[in-house]
Amino acid sequence: MAETRPWSNKVFGALGVLAFIAVVAAPIAYRLGIGPDLSHTSGEWNNFGTFFGGLLGPILSMLAFFALVYTIFLQEQQLSLARATLKAADEDKELTRKQLDAAVDTQHRTAEALALQNKLAGDHAVKTMFFELVTLHNQIVRDISYTVMTLETVFRPNSDIPSDVPVPEILEGRRALEYLFNTAFREFYREAAQANAQRVPGGLRTVREFDYVTFEHFYGRILYPFGQYFRNLYRIFKFIDESQLDPPDKSTLAGLIKAQMSNAELGLTFYNGKSQLGIKFKPLLEKYKMFENMMIGTLLDAESARDYDVAAYGESADRFFAYVGIPQPDKPEGS
Repeated sequence: MAETRPWSNKVFGALGVLAFIAVVAAPIAYRLGIGPDLSHTSGEWNNFGTFFGGLLGPILSMLAFFALVYTIFLQEQQLSLARATLKAADEDKELTRKQLDAAVDTQHRTAEALALQNKLAGDHAVKTMFFELVTLHNQIVRDISYTVMTLETVFRPNSDIPSDVPVPEILEGRRALEYLFNTAFREFYREAAQANAQRVPGGLRTVREFDYVTFEHFYGRILYPFGQYFRNLYRIFKFIDESQLDPPDKSTLAGLIKAQMSNAELGLTFYNGKSQLGIKFKPLLEKYKMFENMMIGTLLDAESARDYDVAAYGESADRFFAYVGIPQPDKPEGS
């Protein structure tokens, strides 16, 4: 039992004093009433015992009852105090739990804010590097030059008859790329197709096989000096794909580089991806819908379109294949 208070001790002391007084007062009262002399008869002692018990019994029982009631009262107070203490402890625990939850929530928010800040910083670094690669790519395009021979009509000395004289013309930048695809490659492709048609039936190459070797031969003869163009373009798309950017941001950056490419560049990239030279580039061309905006008449053989996954043509796939009059390649599962 918990330690009693000072005033509780006083109450119990008072009850003890009253009990003592009752015990002492009973013999005195009997002596005053009966006489001071001690009796030698058993009957007198029997009468004394009856008087003593009859007087003190109720008094002591009443004092014991008061003590019991007061003890119960003290215990009730102590129980109430204990309950109040436990309640206060529970409230302290609840408050502590709420404070811990608030601290954990604050830490989570701080971690999320730091993660977002790091992501934004990382995204900014990626985009900065991307635009540096694009700047380099544009410089590569500007540095491309290709010399062609054109006929120029001149008058020879002492002659009134004009004659055509071959004169070199230097094509630069995208003009050179336009010529390389629309003129040089088309002529090369047509001559190779004629040679393929003259093969015995068992030796004819399929369109896929034909495109595979034809562009590689054209690259080795004419495009080899411009290989940096294709390597850097592949590096840009690989950089985008391996970055930590969200998919929509990746598509946006890919769209920026596609928007700068001429139709001739798309054509060269198309056939490059079908050859051994672009075997690693082809999945990226499909993933980022490289030929979504390519002119339908760009292909030298409509059947060539089937060598790419339909995803490479983006939202233009239905229109593209309907125009060239060939069925679409099978779409991948889940597309």
